[in-house]
Order: sequence, then C-alpha cells, then structure tokens
Amino acid sequence: MNGVIKIYFHPTCATSHELIVNLYNKGYLDKVEIYNLLKPLENRFVWSVPWLVKDNEPVGTDPISDDEVINIIENKDIIIENPVESFMMSILHSSYASSIAILHKDLSLLINDSFIKASIRYGHSNVNINDLKNELIENKDKLLQEYRDKIRRALSVSFVRELYWSKSGNIDSNDIVKYSDPTIVGLWLLSKGSIGRIGLPKRPLIFNDIDVKEVSAFVQKRGKGLLEKIKEEQENIYNDKLYWEILERSKKDF
Repeated sequence: MNGVIKIYFHPTCATSHELIVNLYNKGYLDKVEIYNLLKPLENRFVWSVPWLVKDNEPVGTDPISDDEVINIIENKDIIIENPVESFMMSILHSSYASSIAILHKDLSLLINDSFIKASIRYGHSNVNINDLKNELIENKDKLLQEYRDKIRRALSVSFVRELYWSKSGNIDSNDIVKYSDPTIVGLWLLSKGSIGRIGLPKRPLIFNDIDVKEVSAFVQKRGKGLLEKIKEEQENIYNDKLYWEILERSKKDF
C-alpha cells in the first residue's frame, strides 16, 4: 500500500487537533492530504474522525497516535496486540458507532469490513480481517455486555459536549441537569444513531430504555466534571492559533 494517505477530520475533534499539530511539528503533514468534514460526503463513508484512507481502503481511526500515522506514511508495520480490544476501543471513540450499539443493543451493524479495517490499521498490521470478523460475530453479545457500561460513559461525554455546542459554550452544571432528562437523552440517541429513517430500529420505542436512563443518570451525577473537561478541551482547540493557520493553509473540504 503505497498510495497517498487521506485524513478526514473535523476541527472540533480533540484527536484530530492533536494529530494534525503533531504531524505538522514533526514535518509529516505535507506527506498526507487532510480533508475537513464540514459537509455531507458523497460516494464515501466515514465512521469516525480522524479517519484515514490509503489506496481507497480504511487504514486508521480514533484512537490513533501520530506515531502510528507516521508508520503508515513510511509503510511500516503496526503491532496490534489485541485486535478485538482495538475494534471495541474504536467503537468507544466514535459517538456514532456507540449510539448505534446502544440504540440497537447489537454490535452486528458495526461488524463490517470498513470499520474493522480502520480499527486494525489494515495493510499495516498482521491481523487477519476474516478471522477477526468471525471472532467478533461469535462473541458480539458477550462483548456488548462487557463494554456496555463503557459505551454508556462514552455517550454521556458526547451528550454533554453537544449540549455545550448547542448553547455555544454558555452553559453551566444546572443546565446539564436540566437537559439530561431521559426523554431528551432518548431523543438525542434516536437522532444520533440514525439519519432520517436510515438506521432506525424497526420499533424505535425507547421510553424507559435502561441504557437511556443510565446515560441520563450518569450525566446528572457527573455532568459538572464532564462539562469542565469539555470546556477545557474545546477552548484549547479554539484558542490554538497555529492549528487554525494550518487548517487554513491546507484547506480541503467537501
């Protein structure tokens, strides 16, 4: 795999921010193409950001380090010690994938070639995609239960972050409690895990859903701490002048 590496990102993503700045500082940013996902994509699908593509194949996604990306640029091998864990961590770091897992109570919709390839750094690790796919299918129910609480926590962070955006950052812990009602969380999950009717469960009736109630309760209990971390994360991004200069000079979007 010797093609050009494309990195799809969004400016608000903390991993994208760190990755782009580190690649720039190490002199590798000019060896990749970066694409700002500000508009809906045509003829491609991106599960999460950052999302790396090489030779039209997914080769990486969050969580991913600049060292891993440099290895991909230099066509070096990447060691994936636990492919199943790598796949599940990619779910945890994708609010879209996490919402699908919880909305459907099923990992099956995520066990597809593109998401698996990204999670295992396809073409740069020794992981056999078919073996991993079969293992995931065989253990999907067990894995969902094992990671269910972690997925709920990940969704709680995403929910607070999007509340922060919806209020343009003018939000406090009282607002978090106010808006973390299970009905609002359920509405958010339905919209997060689907596009219109695409991706909806056949019976999308989630009032009193246990996962929705757990996310709601966690946000109400830990919302203040989550909000403080998200404010710090987002303000760090927005105030990084070098980052925005890099994006302006490398402007490619859809």
